[in-house]
Amino acid sequence: MEEAAAAVVASSLPQQWKDEARHKYGPHEGLESVACRDFTRDRKADMEATFSSGGTAGDVAWVVFVRSGGTWKLALARLHDYKLTLFFRGSDIVESLPVYNKDDGNCCPTGGYDHRRFHWNETKFVVARFWHDRRWN
Repeated sequence: MEEAAAAVVASSLPQQWKDEARHKYGPHEGLESVACRDFTRDRKADMEATFSSGGTAGDVAWVVFVRSGGTWKLALARLHDYKLTLFFRGSDIVESLPVYNKDDGNCCPTGGYDHRRFHWNETKFVVARFWHDRRWN
């Protein structure tokens, strides 16, 4: 977690996210989880981190860093999500977001889920697939 926080602080991310990584706003906000996997298929570990809202919104943002010359380089930033969940499919990352209809409570989205599968194309992450369904995963 410390290495992820240091990578966020050293990155080009907006100051809000650097503050979040330092838990400036409270002990339950900020970096929620870190996963190290080979997303770029170069046989080196890359790093994904999610940010928690500290409340009912759950995880609200996520980032991916890749190794570049001994330092972490920001490769993907999704900073405006709500109640996100990430899944890993091989070296790809699948983001799932609930879809809320007009009268849905925060607890109970009825609009299904939007999914985006991110894939490293040798230079950057791209959306390899987008789909919507009524199911969670």
